[in-house]
Amino acid sequence: MPIGSDKGNFIKPGFLPLTVGPLWQQYSGKWNPQTQGQANAAGTWAQPPSSKRFTWGGGASGQTGLGNTTLYSSPVQAGTDTWADVATGWYAGGGIKSTGTLWMWGANGSGRLGIGASGGVSAPTQVGALTNWLKVSCTYSSYGIKTDGSLWAWGLNSKGQLGQGNTTTVSSPVQVGALTDWLATASSYGFAIMTKTDGTLWAMGRNHHGQLGDGTIADRNSPVQIGALTDWLSIACGQYTSFGVRSSGTMYSWGISSTGNFAPNLGQNRSGAPSSSSPTQIGALTTWLAVAAGTYNILAVKTDGTLWAWGVNGFGTANNASSPVQVGAATTWTNKIAAGSGAAGGDTMMAGIQSDGTLWTWGYNNYGQLGDGSTVTTSAPAKVGVLTTWLSVSAGKGGVQARGFI
Repeated sequence: MPIGSDKGNFIKPGFLPLTVGPLWQQYSGKWNPQTQGQANAAGTWAQPPSSKRFTWGGGASGQTGLGNTTLYSSPVQAGTDTWADVATGWYAGGGIKSTGTLWMWGANGSGRLGIGASGGVSAPTQVGALTNWLKVSCTYSSYGIKTDGSLWAWGLNSKGQLGQGNTTTVSSPVQVGALTDWLATASSYGFAIMTKTDGTLWAMGRNHHGQLGDGTIADRNSPVQIGALTDWLSIACGQYTSFGVRSSGTMYSWGISSTGNFAPNLGQNRSGAPSSSSPTQIGALTTWLAVAAGTYNILAVKTDGTLWAWGVNGFGTANNASSPVQVGAATTWTNKIAAGSGAAGGDTMMAGIQSDGTLWTWGYNNYGQLGDGSTVTTSAPAKVGVLTTWLSVSAGKGGVQARGFI
């Protein structure tokens, strides 16, 4: 069976082989989307020990989900419940407990929490009563995938990013079409991209800079397939950019190339126009494994365990680089990486988990989002605490959610 993930938090196919750590930390092979989907449906995707939710960073909008508005500069365990997935968004967070229930917290602009109300909450609040949620992601809008493979969306819909064929904002989850083969989602300001279990790539929402990748700059209020390829493995969204890694190990980007504060973040080794409205390969390498994106900062890992970054506001790491620059010399990075969102010169940070289960952060620290007990910015990856059992990390606007076990 595939080794190295739990049903609630897929390890992206193509993970580099490892020989350290317990069985659930060992990975091998390139698992294509079809195999991954089949393994999950059959319940044979290997599961790690039950995980706890940890959170830290800014709390002014209740985005830590700890029942208060306190800033925490070190990881805090959020109760004793076990979680299958966690996500950090724009002043909000979400997660799926091991019971399959969906919970959200923080700011509730445009109903992004899905709780059918307009006010924010500082403690996890259950979304409906269903127990078949699998994955959740949240930015300005929120998205969830259920165990039956159906895709759901809620929150802001000004550009059709909820995929409902309209621009009506909703405060409770609504299904996107009737298909049941969705695998992963990524979203940013007014748009979302998705993959299916057949490896195809889809997008919907705002498209004024070509960030959907369909060869146009027309908004789409229903999912549209991007090209005909069937081997997309890892996807990510920046402010007006999108990124994808294929099973061939090639990486692509599309969207805005360079305008003011928005670039250079396509990684195309160019700092000027034109932008790209279709996926364009970044260099010629075939060793890319996974990609993550913040507002204007991008992070990626290769199959050799090296870490790379580019874009703007990547404080101390590839700041304003127009093509990937290696972060340090370590060769033990996994595909569990995250890039936090932030305005120019603000909140942006990065995070990653190494093969020994340690968690590392770097970048801006104005809200304590580095988790090192301070609010001092750092330019190089620094280990967070002493735990060696981190499973996943998600970074948002000035805050971080992570899963681990103790």
